[in-house]
Amino acid sequence: YPAGASPVRMTILQTPADSNYLNNTNAPSVLVLVPDISVGASTVPDVVTVNSNFNFSFFVTNNGIVPAGNVQAVYTLPSGVTVVSLPIGCTTNLSGGVNCDIGAISVGAVQSRTIPIRTSATNGTYNNVVVVSSVPADTNTINNRAVSAFTVVVPSAAPDIAVGTTISPSVV
Repeated sequence: YPAGASPVRMTILQTPADSNYLNNTNAPSVLVLVPDISVGASTVPDVVTVNSNFNFSFFVTNNGIVPAGNVQAVYTLPSGVTVVSLPIGCTTNLSGGVNCDIGAISVGAVQSRTIPIRTSATNGTYNNVVVVSSVPADTNTINNRAVSAFTVVVPSAAPDIAVGTTISPSVV
């Protein structure tokens, strides 16, 4: 059966009795229409220095043939990253991540959120991860998760060089 379809069995009775009762059953499919939401993400800039602010953005698209209701996004912050401020409809969750209530998304529409963040992480590459869900539930969940990588660099300390000059009086 296709995604969202449920089998329904019907039996047909006839008077007088049918001599070929084997063909009296039919099992049509009932197609239940569900949205197909997907999410993409970006981190700007994607190379940052330690203790700097930058932005994590994600966008949710309804690729389905019916509206998506009660769309929710959960952003998991990597270690060493904190939220600077929250966009409207977003709150922090118990694990330190961010929950965003996106609401309804009509067919073909896109909703986005940008979350300013700050890193205290050390040198390395880290992943911002966001997962979306909807009601009715999306049956194509392979595109409901997005990862956006960024690199943290710790600037090298500049050498401490002092230059000085001395002027001596000249003898005449």
